[in-house]
Amino acid sequence: MVKGPVIATFILLASSLARAELLPVPMPDRGGSCPHGFTQSGGLCVPSAGAQYAIPQRNGNCPHGWAASGSFYLRSGRR
Repeated sequence: MVKGPVIATFILLASSLARAELLPVPMPDRGGSCPHGFTQSGGLCVPSAGAQYAIPQRNGNCPHGWAASGSFYLRSGRR
Protein backbone atom coordinates (compact mmCIF):
# COMPACT_ATOMS: atom_id res chain seq x y z
CA MET A 1 0.00 0.00 0.00
CA VAL A 2 1.40 3.41 -1.00
CA LYS A 3 -0.37 5.59 1.59
CA GLY A 4 1.85 4.57 4.52
CA PRO A 5 5.21 5.57 2.98
CA VAL A 6 3.74 8.77 1.54
CA ILE A 7 2.35 9.82 4.93
CA ALA A 8 5.63 8.95 6.69
CA THR A 9 7.62 10.99 4.15
CA PHE A 10 5.29 13.96 4.59
CA ILE A 11 5.61 13.82 8.40
CA LEU A 12 9.42 13.68 8.21
CA LEU A 13 9.56 16.57 5.75
CA ALA A 14 7.15 18.71 7.78
CA SER A 15 9.04 18.12 11.03
CA SER A 16 12.40 19.02 9.46
CA LEU A 17 10.94 22.24 8.00
CA ALA A 18 9.46 23.18 11.37
CA ARG A 19 12.85 22.78 13.07
CA ALA A 20 14.52 25.05 10.51
CA GLU A 21 12.22 28.01 11.24
CA LEU A 22 13.62 30.58 13.65
CA LEU A 23 11.23 32.03 16.20
CA PRO A 24 11.24 35.51 17.74
CA VAL A 25 13.13 35.82 21.02
CA PRO A 26 12.13 38.11 23.89
CA MET A 27 14.03 41.36 24.44
CA PRO A 28 16.33 41.22 27.48
CA ASP A 29 14.73 42.31 30.77
CA ARG A 30 17.70 44.56 31.62
CA GLY A 31 17.58 46.49 28.38
CA GLY A 32 20.01 45.73 25.64
CA SER A 33 19.69 45.15 21.93
CA CYS A 34 18.58 42.51 19.49
CA PRO A 35 21.25 40.29 17.95
CA HIS A 36 22.58 40.81 14.43
CA GLY A 37 19.99 39.70 11.87
CA PHE A 38 17.03 40.41 14.18
CA THR A 39 14.79 43.51 14.38
CA GLN A 40 12.90 44.79 17.41
CA SER A 41 9.12 44.54 17.27
CA GLY A 42 7.36 45.33 20.52
CA GLY A 43 9.04 43.26 23.22
CA LEU A 44 10.49 40.75 20.76
CA CYS A 45 13.52 40.36 18.52
CA VAL A 46 12.21 39.03 15.20
CA PRO A 47 14.59 37.12 12.88
CA SER A 48 15.23 38.38 9.34
CA ALA A 49 16.05 36.09 6.42
CA GLY A 50 19.44 34.50 7.00
CA ALA A 51 19.49 35.12 10.77
CA GLN A 52 21.34 32.62 12.98
CA TYR A 53 19.90 30.90 16.06
CA ALA A 54 20.06 33.20 19.11
CA ILE A 55 19.98 32.57 22.86
CA PRO A 56 20.03 35.20 25.65
CA GLN A 57 23.36 35.86 27.35
CA ARG A 58 23.57 34.33 30.82
CA ASN A 59 26.36 34.63 33.38
CA GLY A 60 28.83 35.99 30.77
CA ASN A 61 30.05 32.58 29.59
CA CYS A 62 29.72 32.23 25.83
CA PRO A 63 29.08 28.58 24.91
CA HIS A 64 31.49 26.88 22.50
CA GLY A 65 30.34 27.44 18.91
CA TRP A 66 28.44 30.64 19.73
CA ALA A 67 29.43 34.34 19.38
CA ALA A 68 28.23 37.37 21.38
CA SER A 69 25.90 39.81 19.56
CA GLY A 70 24.01 42.48 21.47
CA SER A 71 22.54 40.85 24.57
CA PHE A 72 22.54 37.43 22.90
CA TYR A 73 24.78 34.64 21.66
CA LEU A 74 24.49 33.62 18.00
CA ARG A 75 25.20 30.14 16.77
CA SER A 76 28.42 30.25 14.72
CA GLY A 77 28.50 28.65 11.29
CA ARG A 78 25.61 27.34 9.24
CA ARG A 79 22.16 26.50 10.51
